[in-house]
Amino acid sequence: MTLGAVLFDLDDTLHDKSATLSRVGEIQHAEAGLAALGVDLGGWLHDYIELNNRRIEKTEVFSKLASTFGLPAGLEAKLREDFDANLGKLAVPFAGTHELLAWCKDRGLKVGIVTNGRDAFQRSKITGMGLSGVIDAILTSGGFGVKKPGHAIFFACLEQLGVHPADAAFVGDDLHTDMEHAIALGMLPIGKSATRSERVAFSSRVMLSWAHARSVQLFLIEPGKPNQNAYIESFNGRFRDECLNEHWFTNLQHVRVVVEAWRKEYNEERPKRSLGGLTPVAYAKTLIQKQLN
Repeated sequence: MTLGAVLFDLDDTLHDKSATLSRVGEIQHAEAGLAALGVDLGGWLHDYIELNNRRIEKTEVFSKLASTFGLPAGLEAKLREDFDANLGKLAVPFAGTHELLAWCKDRGLKVGIVTNGRDAFQRSKITGMGLSGVIDAILTSGGFGVKKPGHAIFFACLEQLGVHPADAAFVGDDLHTDMEHAIALGMLPIGKSATRSERVAFSSRVMLSWAHARSVQLFLIEPGKPNQNAYIESFNGRFRDECLNEHWFTNLQHVRVVVEAWRKEYNEERPKRSLGGLTPVAYAKTLIQKQLN
């Protein structure tokens, strides 16, 4: 597979939505004089971020905020209008976003964004984050008239980029809206955790280069939640306890010899109850035989 383009979701993929909401919420709290009205900043930010992260209309978001904090008449509309007018200017990208997009462009990849939301509002975030100059195609549900996961909006972006689905990757944070339908369309799916941390930031260009060259899909789990990747976490624990912790490696060749011996023993000599009493190698052979038949 040779990639010709990478398509990205916007919110919680390139755009650090919670960081932006925290910034905007704090500014509105100060400029609207909410402290003088007895509105605690911590409580305000908690509800402000939580409500704005729900998939509900902004009129409902600010109506709930006004009701919860007892805001005076007229302030609700003023805050909502300010939100629409200024959030884009304050939008915060995830760490490493600019570097990642530059990496894509340096390798001749076309870059697109497919996002749900009002057209002008979503585009204002892209501009506010300083990404407009490196994006080749932007499709918003508000502008196009179809929301993800509708296939038409994906196809429209690919058509603008002049790339076939099989030659494109889609990077997103939502399994249903992004990943499942990228797979269905034949694109390479790359999952991005929405969690804001260095672990899931777009920071490792070496890793991305390696994965790109080998068509490897990268799926990142949230810190502290190994159950999201239970199989490999279980294997990692066994590998660490049975092999890595049992040896003091003196050089790279020593590592290769010991690990290869452990790998062969694990795959070729250990029967697994979950595989019907077969070793992994024997089980793999039965699967291949079934496919041939």
